[in-house]
Amino acid sequence: MTIGDKGTFTCVGPFRNEEMSNNVVIVCNTLQVDSSGIIDVAGKGYAGAVVGDSGGHGPGASLTSDNATGGGGHGGRGGQGGHTSQAPKKPGEAYGDPFHPLTPGSGAGLDYNYNSRGGHGGGAIALTVAAACRIDGILNADGNTLSNGRGGCGSGGSV
Repeated sequence: MTIGDKGTFTCVGPFRNEEMSNNVVIVCNTLQVDSSGIIDVAGKGYAGAVVGDSGGHGPGASLTSDNATGGGGHGGRGGQGGHTSQAPKKPGEAYGDPFHPLTPGSGAGLDYNYNSRGGHGGGAIALTVAAACRIDGILNADGNTLSNGRGGCGSGGSV
């Protein structure tokens, strides 16, 4: 399988707790990702919170709060949120297997004072290559932030 120059391989997402996860799973004999090719699941993991949600989605989701929420957790605990004039906001907890990463990242809570939704977690990329694998391009499973910076950031996914 070849992902050529300027080629992108991705999946739909993000998804909520009650939905089936969408991961990129590639099983092949040979894999080549050219220099400007990308396997991109950034922000395709568990969804960040929107108005009405008590927190982001996923096992490491952070909770919705009133000012600068914590980040989603995954391979490690999420970043602590909070404004300098307020108590710290609890981040999402760590989960998954650091030696066999196969799970998507968790979403973050929103900041309801500023209507800042939580960032989405990164998706998961699983590669099983029998013979030869050459990656000159990018594998991206970053979490993201979606607003003015007061909602928490989603955690990174897995590769």
